[in-house]
Amino acid sequence: LANPGTASRTVTYELATQLFTANEERNDQRFVEACFAGPEKLETRSEHKIAREGFLTETSLEWTALLRKYSTLIVQSEAPLVQARAAKTSAGNLQLTLKAPAVVLAPEQTVTHRYLVYAGPKHREELRAFNAGFERLLARGIFGWLKLSMLLALKFFYKLSGNYGLAIVILTALIKMLFAPLTHVSFESMRKMQALQPKIKAMQAQHKKTGAAMTLAVR
Repeated sequence: LANPGTASRTVTYELATQLFTANEERNDQRFVEACFAGPEKLETRSEHKIAREGFLTETSLEWTALLRKYSTLIVQSEAPLVQARAAKTSAGNLQLTLKAPAVVLAPEQTVTHRYLVYAGPKHREELRAFNAGFERLLARGIFGWLKLSMLLALKFFYKLSGNYGLAIVILTALIKMLFAPLTHVSFESMRKMQALQPKIKAMQAQHKKTGAAMTLAVR
């Protein structure tokens, strides 16, 4: 940003939306979610919700992201962004518009704003390497912590075994062991219900004409 004039100027600008337009010709290339990261909160909007309602936030943002199934596009500003908008265009593309903070430029002053752009796979190690909290993308949503925990466990077993197939078998066995008590309770409940079925059918036959009598008999 430059001010070639003789008086101070206040400059604001927005990043061009076409820089972050999704290519939706193929489903695996389509951006399906948008994320907006503040200092404490990560907001996520699906493409369907954005198509219905749009999205506008004017809180301070550290970075924003568009997500595909296996990859992501992240934009981080050196100075916190002051506004972000998301919308679906008439062509069906998911777009972001990012607004930078206003800058007061003295006469003949030049200011440089730097942006970090990451376009690549959603690998935890690569996202953590930026030391900017990008890995928070992997824990988004209600069950985000569970998905992330399973991913970390899978990678741990892979390091032990050196084989992803064996790591998946170990993780599956561990999950079955953890849920074994609940499975046992469920089977016991089903067994008791099966044992009661002959008695329930007998009572239904005995009181088939009177529903109230059937209810009293069950009680």
